[in-house]
Amino acid sequence: MYRRIVLQEQDFDLTDELVRLVEAVGSSAAIATFTGSVRPDEGVEALFLEHYSGMTERALEEIAERAFKRWPLQGLVLIHRIGRLVVGEQIVGVITAAAHRQPAFSANAFIMDFLKTEVPLWKQAIGPEKTVWIQTTQADLRAAKSWSE
Repeated sequence: MYRRIVLQEQDFDLTDELVRLVEAVGSSAAIATFTGSVRPDEGVEALFLEHYSGMTERALEEIAERAFKRWPLQGLVLIHRIGRLVVGEQIVGVITAAAHRQPAFSANAFIMDFLKTEVPLWKQAIGPEKTVWIQTTQADLRAAKSWSE
């Protein structure tokens, strides 16, 4: 079982991460990937992501552990960036590997839903006229809650 969980300021190469995962679990796995980037919504020029050191890493580990317990995963990569990121830059990368596609897809979606609702990361949207803290949306909360039903 391969697990790589990273919180970092620098960018990452999802292809390199995918190669590492495939080398670790073999090429017979079904693999699902997700990459999230800074969007230019409502004039956003950049995001600033703050975290609570120690607590954030622990929360990432816990989400990964829950995914491994819920689905028969062979591997998982979870990379989340912090610091100042401009439009187009990657924020998060998730790769899940399983013997079949459905567990890989489901685990990937599960991880993203809980990243948005349970991890102590705070996002500040920076624009030309204002800077605001981004709040968790009701849609994000509903998506995370749907996993318990």
